[in-house]
Order: sequence, then structure tokens, then C-alpha cells
Amino acid sequence: MLKIHTLGKFQLQYNDKVVEMKEIRSAMMTKVLLYLLIYRDEELNSERLCMAIWERSDVANPAGALKNLIYRLRNFFRNEFGIEDVILNSCGSYKWNPQVDVELDVEKFKEIIKTAKNQEKEKAILLYREGLDIYKGDFMPAFLDLYWILTLNTYYHSLYLSAAKRLAEIYSTDNNMTDLEKLCNVAIKIDNTEEEIYCYLIEALVKLDHVSMAYETYDKAKKILFNELKIDKTEKLDEAYKMILSFSKSDVVDEMDEVYEDINEMDEDVKGAFVCGYQVFKEIYRMNARLNARDDEEGQVLLITLDSCYKQKNDMTEYQIKRAMASLEKILIDSLRIGDVISKYSTSQYIVLLQSCNEENGIMVSNRIVEKLLEKNKKNRSVSVQIDLEPVELASRADRLFQN
Repeated sequence: MLKIHTLGKFQLQYNDKVVEMKEIRSAMMTKVLLYLLIYRDEELNSERLCMAIWERSDVANPAGALKNLIYRLRNFFRNEFGIEDVILNSCGSYKWNPQVDVELDVEKFKEIIKTAKNQEKEKAILLYREGLDIYKGDFMPAFLDLYWILTLNTYYHSLYLSAAKRLAEIYSTDNNMTDLEKLCNVAIKIDNTEEEIYCYLIEALVKLDHVSMAYETYDKAKKILFNELKIDKTEKLDEAYKMILSFSKSDVVDEMDEVYEDINEMDEDVKGAFVCGYQVFKEIYRMNARLNARDDEEGQVLLITLDSCYKQKNDMTEYQIKRAMASLEKILIDSLRIGDVISKYSTSQYIVLLQSCNEENGIMVSNRIVEKLLEKNKKNRSVSVQIDLEPVELASRADRLFQN
């Protein structure tokens, strides 16, 4: 039986011999072969094959070029595998020889996943595992310039993700966190922009007591989703993050030293403001609002917004945003006190908590930040800075500030 691998890479296997795509030495031969294999139960006329292989490309004599490719494919199979007449020709139409048995990985993958949907849990788990193991990567990623390949690529990718999420749901329900973590790590290698997979991974890491890794996963996911998809608001991911914040250790300790070692910062030379994710910032803010209300202390919160000075342009360029935001973060860390807290609020905004700070000092700090940022960007004056200053409050306006 001739086995065809198309997921992740194109590979032919017949008996003990394996041939990689690079050994075929012709992208056009590979495309013709792939189309003939996928539609091997049909007779394909020259016009249909030419349209599939060249689509809208201008080819002087497509029928002649196709005939040459078919001739080369027949020779290839004869020389590499000793198989005669793999492609039949009748009245200008071509068809894969039904006497040559074929196992196509995408067909096997699709059949197993669809069968798993209608099985009892234990059988479904086995089938999902078997099907997902077949998926070594996306379908023919080297040929996405062809519409029919792009369509199949999207379909099988979607089928993989739906199966992975279904199996993850089963693992989650069964509290099988070890297998859930393994599944999610593999799925993220296939698609690192699937928010729901990150949520399942965070759940597994938290319940396996790998809280630091869960936090790193959340932070990494937020950055990837923004950089790749420009998604800044991640409701599912933020819900998963609340799981991290509510985590309590399962093991009872005997000595306070163990607790201290666990909660203490590793870096003894701690300087500058504390940088954290927005969810942590909200919790710190709320704690400070309570302390200030109790002790009659003051605190200020700053929202720093970067924009373009050129009003004819609606937004700053992506490059300008990244550069200015990177400069702003460094300035905030270096300029603020060790007890102050900063977090990225959006693509062009940072939010800052100034503890034990009145309005007058908050204004002074704001002016210092603006001066340093403009000085840092003096070679490019396209960046404008706006700072909103509000007191730390226990409720009402503070609730509206942290609504997302």
C-alpha cells in the first residue's frame, strides 16, 4: 500500500521505502500528484486538472505541460517504487489507477475524528488521541498559493482544533490534568493563537501546582494574541487568570521558612517600580484603596496614553507604538519608587499606581514622566503624551476605571 503523508510535510511511503517531497524535485509534479490522489475516485479531464494546478497563471500550453508532468510522474513511480501505470489516461482524462491502494493521512484523520464524536467517553478518548497523533502539522503548508489547498488546509486545521478542544474538555471534566497539559502543549505548537487552548493549559498548570508556569503562560498568550491577531481584550483568558489569582497550595507546610522561600522575590537587588499584568494590577489597586480608606492615606492612579502628533493620521504606526511603549516602560521602572506599580493597559497605554502620594506630587511625577519620554524620543517628535490623574478610591469611579 502506498501511504501519503500531507500533514506537516509531504512524504510518500511504499513498503520500506520513504521519499520526501524534495526528492521529487518538482513542485508542479507534487501538485498534480496530490490532486490526483485526493480525487482518485474520479476521472479528471485536462481542463479541470490545469485549472487546479495553475489556476489563473498564464501558461502557454497547459494541456501539453500537464501531459509532460503526467509522463514524469509515471516514470518517477516506476523508478522509485517499481510501480507501473499509477495514472491511467482515457480520452484526454486522467485517473489514479485503482489497482494501486492508497492510504491518505488526511482521510484517515478525518474519519477517526468524526467517528470519535459519536462514541462513549472512553472510546472517544482513544479515538481522539489516535486522530490527533496523525496531525503532525497543517495540510501542505508549502502550497497555500492554490485556493483548493488553502481551503483544505483551513478545514483540517479547524477539525484538529475542534478535536483538541473536545478532548481537553473531557480531560478537564475528568480532572486528568497531566494529559491535559500534554495535549495543550502539543496543540499550541500547531496553533499558538487559540485562546481556549491556553485557558485549558492554565487550568492544568494551576491544578498541578505549577503556578509560576501558569502565570508565564498567561503573559505569553496575551502577547501572542495581540502581536498575531491584534486582540487586546481576552475575556476567556482573563477568567483563567482569575484561577491563578485564587490558587491556594494543596500541601501543608511545617515551617514558616518554606512559605517565606516560596513568596519572596528571587532577585535580592530589587530596584524600580513593580511591573505586573493588568489582572494583578487590579487586585493591588483594590487592596490599596481599602488600606487608604482605613488609614486615611492618599494614592494616585495615572493613565498614560501615547498618540501621534500628526492629526491628519488617525493612529501611530505599529513601529512607533512599540518603540514609544518600550521607552515608556523603562522610564516608568527607573523613575518610580520601589512600591509603585505599573501595568500595560492597552496597546498604547500604561496605568500606574502611586502609593502614598497626594495630587500635587502626582502632578510632579506626571510632568517628570512626560519630560523624560519626550527627551528619550527627541529625534522623533511624532509622539504626544496624555496623562490622566485620579485619586485612588474605594468604589464608584474606581469600579468604572477597571471595568474590563
